Amino acid sequence: MKWETTFKIYGFTPLVEGQEPSKEQKHNGTPLYEWAKCNDKFFSVRKSMKTFDGVEYLTDGVGKVFDLRQMRLTRNGTPCAHMKEINMGIFTGK
Repeated sequence: MKWETTFKIYGFTPLVEGQEPSKEQKHNGTPLYEWAKCNDKFFSVRKSMKTFDGVEYLTDGVGKVFDLRQMRLTRNGTPCAHMKEINMGIFTGK
């Protein structure tokens, strides 16, 4: 059993020249292109992302623990983006 979740990021245009659209994913009949695959290991604040062209990124949680989540995206140890949650999603299970 793997203790991680995986999700993919898709876009409406190819990330690299010559990239074929996904065979599994479409949006309202429009083909989508896989841009990245993200892995989220349980019990870890660090997440990894690898783009379709092979570039690897890491995200780390930053900021307060009991606040809207913030993440720093880095490539080769250099920060390249800062993300901040703008609202909290609550699942009610109805």
